[in-house]
Amino acid sequence: MGFGLLLCGYFILTFMSFAIGEYTFATYIIGAVVVANAALKLKEYCPRFGMLMAAAGIYIFLGMYDTLNFLDELFLWDVMPTGQTLDFVVAEVRFFAELFFHAMLLWSVMSIAADVEENSIRKKAIRNTILIAVWGAGQLVLLIFPAVASFQNQFFTKLLLLFVMVCYILVTLMLHACFRDICPAGEELYKEPKRSRFAFINKMNDKFDEKSTKALRETIEYSQNKQKEREEKRKSKNSQRKHK
Repeated sequence: MGFGLLLCGYFILTFMSFAIGEYTFATYIIGAVVVANAALKLKEYCPRFGMLMAAAGIYIFLGMYDTLNFLDELFLWDVMPTGQTLDFVVAEVRFFAELFFHAMLLWSVMSIAADVEENSIRKKAIRNTILIAVWGAGQLVLLIFPAVASFQNQFFTKLLLLFVMVCYILVTLMLHACFRDICPAGEELYKEPKRSRFAFINKMNDKFDEKSTKALRETIEYSQNKQKEREEKRKSKNSQRKHK
């Protein structure tokens, strides 16, 4: 369906960007391409994911800009424009791009969760939207009041960075819930393996297939049970309305 790819792309854009430091241009481009591909698939089920594709496109543009800057410094081309004003503008574009990306991501998840009546995922998306808004407001405060940003060895800046990491974790868990509960059972979990010329490799693959089949069967049963629960709740609501 696309949530598996979306989860991978989000992980690359967020956690891996922190891990590799100055090479974030690579995670921006790779992660954004993966997210855009996932959004293209999910757009078939919910048109709002089209806006997530646009947000991913901004990340690709930023990644290309960072790539040119990296190559300019590496090969001493000295052709890219520099200056504190430009650096400030690019940093703010990066900040608002991340806010826009999360807004479109959470808006799309809220929409598709409402369509399939997954209220728990919808509530998680609403909660994460509030947290991202708090992060955005905090970042603006640090931007407008530099004294707050530099207070006590940048205490509030570090605290906000920790808060952002918590937001990333919560959004990642939400996307995993989408993959587990919204994704059509088995669509992204199964792929027909190629047979090897070596018997021992085929035996290993067969054992792995048995485990995968068992996991797939459990996923299908879980999905069917969730569907039955939704149908029972819908029937219960309809009967209560008739009695009223």
